[in-house]
Amino acid sequence: VVSSGSLSVSVNPDPTVSASSSRSTTDVGVPVSLSSSVQGGTPPYTYTWYVNGQPVGSSQNYTLDPTSPGTYSAYVSVTDSVGYVVSSGSLSVSVNPDPTVSITALRTSSNNFLYSNDIVYVSSSVQGGTPPYTYTWYLNGIPVANTSSPQYTYTLATMGQNLLQLKVEDSVGYVAQSSEVPVDFTYNYLNIGLVVVIIVIVAAILAVVVRRIRGAR
Repeated sequence: VVSSGSLSVSVNPDPTVSASSSRSTTDVGVPVSLSSSVQGGTPPYTYTWYVNGQPVGSSQNYTLDPTSPGTYSAYVSVTDSVGYVVSSGSLSVSVNPDPTVSITALRTSSNNFLYSNDIVYVSSSVQGGTPPYTYTWYLNGIPVANTSSPQYTYTLATMGQNLLQLKVEDSVGYVAQSSEVPVDFTYNYLNIGLVVVIIVIVAAILAVVVRRIRGAR
């Protein structure tokens, strides 16, 4: 009599895979981390990542480093050790062009009778990038304010030419800077000339009064 021992076969549930991204919107050249998680199946697993239908990676996680603007569609396909194949849902990543920024001195004014253009009103324009933006305003190479507003009012203290500049950081950390805009902070020669004329007139009047007083003695 020959008796055979019982056979034990372990049956795992079919595998499922999910995928996630570190962000759904980014800029050109700012990487996005894609990760996957497998439940069930029979390890080990083989991973294949696809971006816009093309295979791009063979590990559990993948870093998407976009080189041009557009919408990128990514998913991962997983094969377990018994050949069962399952794919994740699709991830969509919007890629914006890198931001650019420019500034314009809208107008200038002065709170001082003797000076011109010591107050400068500036507006900025940002193209591309991923909002919201943080604005850092520079005066002669030195940061003077951080704002969430695209407009700023400078108060100048250095006579002569002053250089205004703006750096903008978007929500994914890309920093763009404007060109420097020169603004002259000078004496108000018109008002100074007016003061000189008034002084001359007053001096002339005083001279006439003095002569008359002397002549009356």
